[in-house]
Amino acid sequence: MSSKLNLLGSENAKLMGKNASLLAKKAELMAIIIELEQTASEK
Repeated sequence: MSSKLNLLGSENAKLMGKNASLLAKKAELMAIIIELEQTASEK
């Protein structure tokens, strides 16, 4: 039983890591979009 829980824990950790990197990428994209909007409105 505990080995199944360990497996679930490591899968969960992997998913959390992927989720964190996706959130970081999303933040980068949002920053780029904001910059683009600012440059567009300056023209």
